[in-house]
Order: sequence, then C-alpha cells, then structure tokens
Amino acid sequence: MSTPDGTISVDVAKDYAGNPKHFQEIAPLLFREVNGQSRLAFIKDHAGRQIIVIDWPFFVYQPVPAWKNQNLNLGMLIFAAIMFVLTLLFWPLNAMLRSHYRYRAELTSEYRRLRFWMRWACGLNLVFLAGFTAWLMSAEDNIGLLSSHFDLKLRLLQVIGVLGVIGALLAINYCVRSWRDGTLWFWTKVWNTLLMLSCLGYAFFLLNWHMLNFRLNY
Repeated sequence: MSTPDGTISVDVAKDYAGNPKHFQEIAPLLFREVNGQSRLAFIKDHAGRQIIVIDWPFFVYQPVPAWKNQNLNLGMLIFAAIMFVLTLLFWPLNAMLRSHYRYRAELTSEYRRLRFWMRWACGLNLVFLAGFTAWLMSAEDNIGLLSSHFDLKLRLLQVIGVLGVIGALLAINYCVRSWRDGTLWFWTKVWNTLLMLSCLGYAFFLLNWHMLNFRLNY
C-alpha cells in the first residue's frame, strides 16, 4: 500500500509493536525499510506471478486465491469440529430424554441407518483432526516425527481422512432425506442441514490444503 510520503507499507512486514513498516524504493522494485535495514523486492516466480522476497530466503510472500483465505478456512474447520462434537454429545443425551419421557420417535429404518453412519462419520472426523493436530504439535519438539518413521501412522490418519470426505456425500443424502420426511421435527431438519454444511466444509478444508496427499514428501 502506498503512502502520501512516497513510501509503501506491507501487511506482512511489521515491527515489534505490530505496526506496518514503511519502505522506500532504492532501485526498481527494490525497497529498504525507512530508518532500518530490512529490504524487500517484488519479483516474478516461475509462473509469472508477482511475489515478495525479503532478506530471509526461506520466506516468500505470494498472493493466494480467495478459497485459500486463512480466516475463511479456519472458520469452516472450527464450525465443523463444533458440529461434530455436539452431534456426538447429543446422541446419548437425546436417548436419555426419550427414555425419561417414554417417547419413541417414529423413524424409518433407512433414516435410522443413515443417522447411525453419520454419527460414525462425525467420530472419524474428530479422530482425524485430533490425530493430525497432535502429530503437528509433537513435531515441534521432536523433528523425527517428520520422517519415514511416522509414515505408517500418517497413512492410517489419511485413510480416516478419506473416509471423512466420503462421509460428506453421506451427509448430503442424510439431509435431503430429512427434508423429505414429513414426520421429522423442523429443527431436526435444520440441524441435519448444518451438519451437512459442516461435513462439506471439513471435506473442502482437507482437499484444499492437500492433507490427503499420499505422496509423503517432507
């Protein structure tokens, strides 16, 4: 972003107080920090896209498409995880309430079967998220986990992740059949719709960030 004094500020370059640094052009597309030594340059990558390089060669800033937006993807993942947890928590709670009030829902066998598999899908999705998160956090203290020694466990996690993506298709069928069933409570249909959206968002996140890439290149 250009400023009135002829310098530029970049969101990715901030000082220790969190304020954007200002850079002044010292050569074509080469800038140096005002009252500082940091530099950045705008260059083209192999695909012809403009990227930003800085003094540290292991950092490269490049534009990302809208579907890679961090806040959007993280929001979808958090929403999905909350829905999965609540679905599993309400499973025994609803059963206890029905038993207490001696209420028996008139549900078709097909709907019961779909509901059962949806709960399994939610459980598998949570297992994948917990396992992948634990692996990444442990790798910060033990870099050996980012090696072939963890390949088998990572493969198993990825298989669980694939089952979760397949579960998104099951969630679509589950939601559609819910709205076609006139005996279901309206809010049950709404919940099943939110559950479908959470499964789709979860599947999108896994595929969008290549978490199911079976080429184990660390």
